Amino acid sequence: MVDKMVATNGFYLLLLLITLEEKLVVGRLMNFTKTEVAFNSKYIKNMTAWLDKGLLNIDIVTEQELQYGLRGSIAVQIKMQNSKNYQRLFAYDYDLCKMLSEISKDSIINLWYRTFLKSGNFMENCPIAKGHYFIYNLRLDPGTIPVFLRSGEYQINSIDYYGKRKTKSFEQVVRFAVYLRIY
Repeated sequence: MVDKMVATNGFYLLLLLITLEEKLVVGRLMNFTKTEVAFNSKYIKNMTAWLDKGLLNIDIVTEQELQYGLRGSIAVQIKMQNSKNYQRLFAYDYDLCKMLSEISKDSIINLWYRTFLKSGNFMENCPIAKGHYFIYNLRLDPGTIPVFLRSGEYQINSIDYYGKRKTKSFEQVVRFAVYLRIY
């Protein structure tokens, strides 16, 4: 069963943006505006995300150990001007355990994940043990926003799963969407 939780002023950014290039611009600001979270209660006991004074907070309680084979997919979309619609900029599929094993490599995703580690207790390797994970009072460094993400409103959709997408073996673990504004 998939339990759904929507936090209008929060965001869950676990393994959110998995491989962008390293072009950065210093001093750009961003603001989280909303999040939508759904999770499979077979794997996740509870998950909440919220903003407090503009800082990100996330609580996740896993129901069981998350094993090798956990995969993810992420899509970054920009809101079209004068519209409610978003246009996809790019999408990326990843192996979560492989990404964690390469956390020390230089990429924007690894840089952001290392920022998460400073604000919480997220795992740095697999398998991910059953337990309570959190991020408190997170703000992304303005110098880590890629130059190709121009000012505007964005939606980032992420799903972590076992199996193969669009087949009977597919089993969702976590799905979330985060909304943000880049200035």
